[in-house]
Amino acid sequence: MKNVLNEIMRKIGPDVELIRRRRKKLGLTQTDLARLAGVSQSTIAKIEKGIVKPSYEIMKKILGTLEREENKVEKTAEEIATKNVKFVYENDSCRKAAEIMKKYCISQLPVYNKNNYPVGSISEDAFLRENIHNLRVKDVMEEGFVQIPAETPLSQVREYLRYSDALLVFKKGRIVGIITKADLLFV
Repeated sequence: MKNVLNEIMRKIGPDVELIRRRRKKLGLTQTDLARLAGVSQSTIAKIEKGIVKPSYEIMKKILGTLEREENKVEKTAEEIATKNVKFVYENDSCRKAAEIMKKYCISQLPVYNKNNYPVGSISEDAFLRENIHNLRVKDVMEEGFVQIPAETPLSQVREYLRYSDALLVFKKGRIVGIITKADLLFV
């Protein structure tokens, strides 16, 4: 079957728009694709513009490269998460939460109960609403962060962060990291 498809492709030629779309979907420049496929950038440009009909061998290199790149394993939540999760306990003072946030330049913290299980969150917004420094965290805490498995792919992490300020990453029943929108700036 594969040989039949190869033969058809050789006779009818490549769909150059499909090559361009696949390349762009992967976030590759023409130079990137050329380097990975072992051809020149000008060859990629000419193929995409429809100026030249590439040889079977060149198309095999380009399409093989695109397929390999598309099948690469996506980064996981565990790989991009901040590992040393800063948190407060529900019975801690809000003053302690504020000190941790200031010290580590973070705007939100997960809140744990005495069994080290996440039960809520506290953010800098709580401090903007009123003077809460003398209260306990449990008195002002908000809804907890979404918890996701460590193997969650990056594309799904991005979707979750559209609806949540932070994500707690768990593995084997325990929290192993936290992801905020800032963590995705350079991924």
